[in-house]
Amino acid sequence: MPSEFWYVDGFNLSTVAYDIVTRDGLDSTPAVVGENVAYNQQHGERWVRKYFGPARKQLTMWIGSKNISTGLNGADLDEQRRNLDDNIDFLTRLFSRRNKLLSVKRELSDGTTRVAQAEVVMTMDPVLLGLANAKMGVELLIPSGFWRDESSSTLADDIAPGSNIVLSGLAKASAPMTDLIFNVTGPITNPRVTDVESGSWVQYNGAIGSGSTLSIINSTMDITGGTLANMTHAGEVNWLTLYPNAVNGVRVTFSGSGTTGATKLQVVGKKAFIR
Repeated sequence: MPSEFWYVDGFNLSTVAYDIVTRDGLDSTPAVVGENVAYNQQHGERWVRKYFGPARKQLTMWIGSKNISTGLNGADLDEQRRNLDDNIDFLTRLFSRRNKLLSVKRELSDGTTRVAQAEVVMTMDPVLLGLANAKMGVELLIPSGFWRDESSSTLADDIAPGSNIVLSGLAKASAPMTDLIFNVTGPITNPRVTDVESGSWVQYNGAIGSGSTLSIINSTMDITGGTLANMTHAGEVNWLTLYPNAVNGVRVTFSGSGTTGATKLQVVGKKAFIR
Protein backbone atom coordinates (compact mmCIF):
# COMPACT_ATOMS: atom_id res chain seq x y z
CA MET A 1 0.00 0.00 0.00
CA PRO A 2 2.13 2.92 -1.26
CA SER A 3 2.69 6.24 0.50
CA GLU A 4 1.17 5.10 3.81
CA PHE A 5 2.74 3.31 6.74
CA TRP A 6 1.32 1.57 9.79
CA TYR A 7 3.20 0.93 13.02
CA VAL A 8 2.23 -1.35 15.91
CA ASP A 9 4.18 -0.87 19.15
CA GLY A 10 6.84 0.88 17.08
CA PHE A 11 7.22 -1.86 14.44
CA ASN A 12 6.66 -0.86 10.82
CA LEU A 13 4.15 -3.15 9.10
CA SER A 14 5.39 -2.13 5.62
CA THR A 15 8.63 -4.03 5.09
CA VAL A 16 10.25 -6.40 2.59
CA ALA A 17 8.95 -9.32 4.68
CA TYR A 18 5.33 -8.24 5.20
CA ASP A 19 3.04 -5.39 4.22
CA ILE A 20 -0.57 -4.22 4.21
CA VAL A 21 -1.94 -4.95 0.75
CA THR A 22 -5.36 -3.25 0.61
CA ARG A 23 -7.23 -0.25 1.99
CA ASP A 24 -10.41 -2.30 2.36
CA GLY A 25 -11.56 -1.99 5.96
CA LEU A 26 -8.98 0.62 6.96
CA ASP A 27 -11.29 3.64 6.65
CA SER A 28 -14.50 2.26 8.13
CA THR A 29 -16.32 4.62 10.49
CA PRO A 30 -17.19 3.83 14.12
CA ALA A 31 -20.52 2.31 15.03
CA VAL A 32 -23.52 4.52 15.80
CA VAL A 33 -24.61 4.37 19.45
CA GLY A 34 -28.12 5.36 20.54
CA GLU A 35 -31.68 4.78 19.36
CA ASN A 36 -34.68 6.96 18.65
CA VAL A 37 -37.67 6.73 20.96
CA ALA A 38 -41.01 5.51 19.63
CA TYR A 39 -44.17 7.40 20.56
CA ASN A 40 -47.18 5.54 21.93
CA GLN A 41 -50.13 5.78 19.53
CA GLN A 42 -48.34 8.38 17.40
CA HIS A 43 -46.59 8.37 14.06
CA GLY A 44 -42.83 8.40 13.79
CA GLU A 45 -40.16 8.55 16.48
CA ARG A 46 -38.48 11.16 18.63
CA TRP A 47 -34.94 11.72 17.44
CA VAL A 48 -32.27 11.12 20.07
CA ARG A 49 -28.74 12.45 19.78
CA LYS A 50 -26.32 9.73 18.69
CA TYR A 51 -22.73 9.02 19.68
CA PHE A 52 -19.80 7.16 18.16
CA GLY A 53 -19.00 3.68 19.37
CA PRO A 54 -15.69 1.82 19.00
CA ALA A 55 -14.02 1.63 15.58
CA ARG A 56 -12.90 -1.51 13.77
CA LYS A 57 -9.99 -1.51 11.31
CA GLN A 58 -9.25 -4.49 9.08
CA LEU A 59 -5.59 -5.01 8.19
CA THR A 60 -5.11 -7.45 5.31
CA MET A 61 -1.44 -8.37 5.24
CA TRP A 62 0.83 -10.10 2.78
CA ILE A 63 3.64 -12.12 4.36
CA GLY A 64 6.71 -13.00 2.32
CA SER A 65 9.75 -15.22 2.51
CA LYS A 66 12.45 -12.57 2.88
CA ASN A 67 14.58 -12.32 5.99
CA ILE A 68 13.37 -9.33 7.99
CA SER A 69 16.91 -8.50 9.18
CA THR A 70 18.81 -8.76 5.89
CA GLY A 71 16.01 -8.13 3.37
CA LEU A 72 17.28 -11.09 1.34
CA ASN A 73 15.22 -13.93 -0.02
CA GLY A 74 16.08 -17.47 0.95
CA ALA A 75 18.65 -19.24 -1.22
CA ASP A 76 16.33 -22.20 -1.65
CA LEU A 77 12.75 -23.19 -0.91
CA ASP A 78 13.61 -24.59 2.52
CA GLU A 79 15.21 -21.31 3.62
CA GLN A 80 12.32 -19.35 2.14
CA ARG A 81 9.85 -21.44 4.15
CA ARG A 82 11.92 -20.89 7.32
CA ASN A 83 11.85 -17.13 6.67
CA LEU A 84 8.10 -17.25 6.11
CA ASP A 85 7.60 -19.15 9.37
CA ASP A 86 9.79 -16.63 11.21
CA ASN A 87 7.76 -13.74 9.79
CA ILE A 88 4.45 -15.37 10.73
CA ASP A 89 5.80 -16.08 14.23
CA PHE A 90 6.84 -12.45 14.64
CA LEU A 91 3.46 -11.09 13.56
CA THR A 92 1.73 -13.62 15.81
CA ARG A 93 3.73 -12.37 18.79
CA LEU A 94 3.10 -8.76 17.82
CA PHE A 95 -0.66 -9.12 17.54
CA SER A 96 -1.25 -11.62 20.35
CA ARG A 97 -0.99 -9.22 23.28
CA ARG A 98 -4.00 -9.61 25.55
CA ASN A 99 -2.85 -7.93 28.77
CA LYS A 100 -2.78 -4.38 27.38
CA LEU A 101 -3.72 -2.33 24.35
CA LEU A 102 -1.51 -2.01 21.27
CA SER A 103 -0.10 1.38 20.31
CA VAL A 104 -1.01 1.90 16.64
CA LYS A 105 0.30 4.72 14.48
CA ARG A 106 -0.84 5.57 10.96
CA GLU A 107 1.45 7.74 8.83
CA LEU A 108 -0.46 9.28 5.94
CA SER A 109 0.84 10.19 2.50
CA ASP A 110 1.34 13.84 3.55
CA GLY A 111 3.65 12.79 6.37
CA THR A 112 1.21 13.53 9.21
CA THR A 113 0.59 10.86 11.83
CA ARG A 114 -2.45 9.69 13.76
CA VAL A 115 -2.36 7.36 16.75
CA ALA A 116 -4.77 5.14 18.65
CA GLN A 117 -4.82 2.44 21.30
CA ALA A 118 -6.28 -0.78 19.94
CA GLU A 119 -6.78 -4.49 20.56
CA VAL A 120 -6.93 -7.47 18.19
CA VAL A 121 -10.45 -8.92 18.12
CA MET A 122 -10.25 -11.47 15.30
CA THR A 123 -8.45 -14.81 15.27
CA MET A 124 -5.45 -14.68 12.96
CA ASP A 125 -5.47 -17.44 10.35
CA PRO A 126 -2.63 -17.15 7.81
CA VAL A 127 -3.43 -18.65 4.41
CA LEU A 128 -0.55 -20.04 2.35
CA LEU A 129 -0.13 -18.53 -1.12
CA GLY A 130 2.09 -20.68 -3.27
CA LEU A 131 5.04 -22.31 -1.55
CA ALA A 132 6.58 -19.48 0.48
CA ASN A 133 4.10 -16.62 0.81
CA ALA A 134 0.98 -16.12 2.90
CA LYS A 135 -1.91 -13.73 3.53
CA MET A 136 -3.39 -12.85 6.90
CA GLY A 137 -6.16 -10.63 8.21
CA VAL A 138 -5.95 -8.74 11.50
CA GLU A 139 -8.95 -6.86 12.87
CA LEU A 140 -8.22 -4.04 15.32
CA LEU A 141 -10.78 -2.54 17.69
CA ILE A 142 -10.20 1.06 18.79
CA PRO A 143 -12.29 1.36 21.99
CA SER A 144 -12.19 5.19 22.01
CA GLY A 145 -13.51 5.26 18.43
CA PHE A 146 -11.06 7.82 17.07
CA TRP A 147 -7.52 8.50 15.98
CA ARG A 148 -5.76 11.47 17.55
CA ASP A 149 -2.70 13.61 17.00
CA GLU A 150 0.46 12.01 18.30
CA SER A 151 1.19 14.97 20.58
CA SER A 152 -0.56 18.09 21.86
CA SER A 153 -0.08 21.42 20.14
CA THR A 154 -1.52 24.92 20.15
CA LEU A 155 -4.60 24.59 17.96
CA ALA A 156 -5.85 28.18 18.31
CA ASP A 157 -4.13 31.22 19.79
CA ASP A 158 -4.87 34.87 20.54
CA ILE A 159 -8.60 34.48 19.93
CA ALA A 160 -10.41 37.69 20.88
CA PRO A 161 -14.01 37.60 22.16
CA GLY A 162 -16.54 37.18 19.35
CA SER A 163 -19.14 34.93 17.74
CA ASN A 164 -18.77 32.09 15.21
CA ILE A 165 -14.99 32.13 15.34
CA VAL A 166 -13.45 29.52 13.02
CA LEU A 167 -10.54 27.67 14.62
CA SER A 168 -8.40 27.13 11.54
CA GLY A 169 -5.90 24.96 13.42
CA LEU A 170 -8.58 22.28 13.69
CA ALA A 171 -9.49 22.35 9.99
CA LYS A 172 -8.50 18.73 9.30
CA ALA A 173 -10.25 17.27 12.34
CA SER A 174 -13.14 14.93 11.55
CA ALA A 175 -14.21 13.65 14.98
CA PRO A 176 -15.44 15.22 18.23
CA MET A 177 -12.50 16.54 20.26
CA THR A 178 -12.23 16.20 24.03
CA ASP A 179 -8.47 16.12 24.66
CA LEU A 180 -8.33 19.90 25.02
CA ILE A 181 -7.27 22.69 27.37
CA PHE A 182 -8.94 26.12 27.10
CA ASN A 183 -6.70 28.94 28.35
CA VAL A 184 -8.56 32.21 29.01
CA THR A 185 -6.45 35.32 29.64
CA GLY A 186 -8.11 38.29 31.34
CA PRO A 187 -9.44 40.76 31.96
CA ILE A 188 -12.84 39.13 31.58
CA THR A 189 -15.80 38.38 33.85
CA ASN A 190 -17.95 35.26 33.47
CA PRO A 191 -16.08 33.97 30.42
CA ARG A 192 -17.99 31.43 28.33
CA VAL A 193 -16.81 29.28 25.43
CA THR A 194 -19.55 27.76 23.27
CA ASP A 195 -19.21 25.11 20.58
CA VAL A 196 -21.33 26.47 17.73
CA GLU A 197 -22.00 23.08 16.12
CA SER A 198 -23.51 21.44 19.20
CA GLY A 199 -24.52 24.43 21.31
CA SER A 200 -22.64 23.01 24.31
CA TRP A 201 -20.80 25.51 26.51
CA VAL A 202 -18.51 25.92 29.50
CA GLN A 203 -18.42 29.00 31.75
CA TYR A 204 -16.45 30.32 34.70
CA ASN A 205 -18.59 32.40 37.05
CA GLY A 206 -16.17 35.01 38.26
CA ALA A 207 -13.55 37.51 37.21
CA ILE A 208 -10.15 36.83 35.69
CA GLY A 209 -7.82 39.74 36.23
CA SER A 210 -5.71 41.44 33.60
CA GLY A 211 -2.72 39.29 32.75
CA SER A 212 -4.08 36.29 34.68
CA THR A 213 -4.96 33.02 32.94
CA LEU A 214 -7.66 30.48 33.70
CA SER A 215 -6.94 27.01 32.29
CA ILE A 216 -9.94 24.71 31.78
CA ILE A 217 -8.64 21.14 31.54
CA ASN A 218 -10.99 18.67 29.86
CA SER A 219 -9.13 15.43 30.57
CA THR A 220 -9.25 15.81 34.35
CA MET A 221 -12.32 18.05 34.68
CA ASP A 222 -10.10 20.45 36.59
CA ILE A 223 -8.96 24.06 36.29
CA THR A 224 -6.00 26.19 37.28
CA GLY A 225 -6.02 29.90 38.01
CA GLY A 226 -9.51 29.91 39.51
CA THR A 227 -12.00 28.28 41.89
CA LEU A 228 -13.37 24.93 40.70
CA ALA A 229 -16.75 25.55 42.36
CA ASN A 230 -17.26 28.52 40.01
CA MET A 231 -17.37 26.28 36.94
CA THR A 232 -20.56 25.38 35.10
CA HIS A 233 -21.22 23.69 31.78
CA ALA A 234 -24.01 22.22 29.68
CA GLY A 235 -24.37 19.71 26.86
CA GLU A 236 -21.42 17.40 27.56
CA VAL A 237 -20.16 15.14 30.33
CA ASN A 238 -16.78 16.87 30.12
CA TRP A 239 -16.26 20.64 30.22
CA LEU A 240 -16.62 21.10 26.47
CA THR A 241 -16.36 18.98 23.31
CA LEU A 242 -15.59 20.65 19.99
CA TYR A 243 -17.40 19.26 16.95
CA PRO A 244 -16.21 19.66 13.34
CA ASN A 245 -18.55 20.73 10.56
CA ALA A 246 -17.72 19.69 7.00
CA VAL A 247 -18.63 23.10 5.57
CA ASN A 248 -17.92 25.58 8.36
CA GLY A 249 -15.10 23.89 10.29
CA VAL A 250 -14.82 24.04 14.08
CA ARG A 251 -16.43 27.22 15.38
CA VAL A 252 -16.69 28.70 18.86
CA THR A 253 -18.20 31.76 20.49
CA PHE A 254 -16.04 33.38 23.17
CA SER A 255 -17.99 35.78 25.36
CA GLY A 256 -17.91 37.61 28.69
CA SER A 257 -17.98 41.12 30.12
CA GLY A 258 -15.30 43.64 31.09
CA THR A 259 -12.98 42.64 28.26
CA THR A 260 -10.18 44.64 26.64
CA GLY A 261 -7.81 44.10 23.74
CA ALA A 262 -5.72 41.92 26.05
CA THR A 263 -8.51 39.37 26.56
CA LYS A 264 -7.64 36.18 24.69
CA LEU A 265 -8.59 32.52 24.30
CA GLN A 266 -6.10 29.78 23.50
CA VAL A 267 -6.94 26.14 22.71
CA VAL A 268 -4.28 23.48 23.27
CA GLY A 269 -4.67 19.75 22.67
CA LYS A 270 -5.02 17.02 20.06
CA LYS A 271 -7.17 16.90 16.95
CA ALA A 272 -9.35 13.80 16.55
CA PHE A 273 -10.06 11.86 13.36
CA ILE A 274 -12.57 9.24 12.27
CA ARG A 275 -10.11 7.69 9.81
